[in-house]
Amino acid sequence: MDQTAVINFKTALHEACRHVLSTRISALKDEIVQAQRAANEETKSSAGDKYETGRAITQHEIEKLTMQLANARLQEQQLAQINSLTIHTIIQPGSFVKTTVGDFFIAASLGEIHHAATSCMTISQAAPLGLKLKGRRAGDAIDMNNKRIQILEVI
Repeated sequence: MDQTAVINFKTALHEACRHVLSTRISALKDEIVQAQRAANEETKSSAGDKYETGRAITQHEIEKLTMQLANARLQEQQLAQINSLTIHTIIQPGSFVKTTVGDFFIAASLGEIHHAATSCMTISQAAPLGLKLKGRRAGDAIDMNNKRIQILEVI
């Protein structure tokens, strides 16, 4: 792949990650609004304990969704710091890494991303595999979960 194709490929992966996060953030905001609306609309029944239990469950759900939203926004900030116009030889945020067990985009923990004919896992540099890969280059090998992983290519 020539330099322009590599940069276009990495830019497309970066954009796919941004789209996944944007969609996730929007969905979480909607869920929080719906949960808050449900909590506000709940009327106190004659069974006071049942009402209070329902409100507590709803409040717990809102707190859980709020934490997920904060995490997604943090991932969005981390992703914004990645320069997809750089071709790497050493694994760092923004690197696309081909290994004997699959392909990885070091960005944020978003799961599998599909672009054109390529499918790769997006992982955070802080993830266990991301930590093991950090600072390595093509030709290096790491051990992960009793398995030897060879790094084939870094871009």
